[in-house]
Amino acid sequence: MENFFINIGPGRCGTSWLYSAFSEHPEISMAKIKETEFFNYEYVRGVEWYKSLFKKNGVAFGEISNNYFLNKNAIERIHNFNSETKIIINLREPHTLLNSILGFAKRRGLEFKNFKLSNIPYLKIMGKEDDSRNFISVLDAINHIEIINFCEQLFGEENVYIFIFERINYEPELLLEEIYRFIGVNENFKSSITHSRINQAIIPRVKIFGTLSYKFAAFLRFFHLYRLLDFLKKSNIIKKIFFKRLDLKNTDLLAETDYNYIQKDEILSIKKEFIIKFPELKRFWGA
Repeated sequence: MENFFINIGPGRCGTSWLYSAFSEHPEISMAKIKETEFFNYEYVRGVEWYKSLFKKNGVAFGEISNNYFLNKNAIERIHNFNSETKIIINLREPHTLLNSILGFAKRRGLEFKNFKLSNIPYLKIMGKEDDSRNFISVLDAINHIEIINFCEQLFGEENVYIFIFERINYEPELLLEEIYRFIGVNENFKSSITHSRINQAIIPRVKIFGTLSYKFAAFLRFFHLYRLLDFLKKSNIIKKIFFKRLDLKNTDLLAETDYNYIQKDEILSIKKEFIIKFPELKRFWGA
């Protein structure tokens, strides 16, 4: 597949917003399902199965799988599939990202009060049961500068685009123009979701709703019923019946962990490391 791109994550950084914008663009052929996880967990299905997920026509072909950024093997498989793949990697201010991840845990009926951030399983929250032999904490997950460097070395810096989440609020039109230009399609296309909020933070009205939805989603993934899962995730009716909005701007879920006592400095260090590598982040994250 020529002119191929992949958004490798992480989640809670605008991937659903991007997926909607890409899906609308007439020159982009997106995978039929968001988060195919082909290069992670579905690789045994083979390349022909993967190719079957895309329409035949398109100027650019792409997918979004939020957890590729955790796995160097997945990145190498992408490179073997197409060494000229354009890679999109998402960045979000670490404090707000952690808060959003913990909010997503509540959405799924998971509670991590009084936990250390280094003991909270990222993959259990973000859709795939964590393998105890390869444990990844939420603290590990937000520090993905190493995988950015790895992608730049493997694909070339010119083929890696850093998607800054906060730009969705400040300059969404310019952001989409840049990304469309990066993947080689008409940058003047105007998406209907440019100023929309996609996949906003929600929590179950009753905790059991979150637990059941989490288990049902795992059931659908196990049987590869991705289209049904995608439909249910997008259903506003289901969200209104079983869930309610979570105002993360005025909710500090980090306060329920050891953040203020142990790991505040560590998170600040991660933030500074990103800013050193990408000085433009100062504009959106502050010093």
